[in-house]
Amino acid sequence: MNILQLFDIQIFGLKHKSYSFRFEVDTAFFEAFPDHNLFEKGNCTVNLELEKTERLLTLDFAIEGTLELTCDRSLEKFNFPFEVQEQLFYQYTTEVDKESEDEAIIYILPTAESINIAQPIYELINLQVPMRKIHPKYAEDEDFFYSTAETDESEAENSEEITDSLQDKLQNLKNRFNK
Repeated sequence: MNILQLFDIQIFGLKHKSYSFRFEVDTAFFEAFPDHNLFEKGNCTVNLELEKTERLLTLDFAIEGTLELTCDRSLEKFNFPFEVQEQLFYQYTTEVDKESEDEAIIYILPTAESINIAQPIYELINLQVPMRKIHPKYAEDEDFFYSTAETDESEAENSEEITDSLQDKLQNLKNRFNK
């Protein structure tokens, strides 16, 4: 059985009320996605509150866990704890190819028997990975300075002096022609 099938929720026949689900997510879950490369390992608990109404499924996700990241500076591995709370909506529609402008709304047919929440869980967890993955022991390191500038302070001062001297020369040249 495919591990992602464990994240199927049978919605056909559910009464209009709230339901609670709990899922455990581990490294095998992440490896089931072909584009998985943001982190090495992860263990998370997903608590899901699903409320079914006549036209809508409201899913309230509460995910907490740790991801094993690789530090961008030292290439050391470290555990990154996170928590996320997010709400998604599955709206019933008869338009099969209807696209939502709101990323929190997913359209499904009224005849849908189940939904699979593996992809939304995967995306919610991936969004928690920071752009710069810095090991906590380097987080307060002030000696390390990022800069996109190609010049240092002394070069900047020299640049200002050159600019000033060029402006003076241009002003002198302008004064000559105005005489």
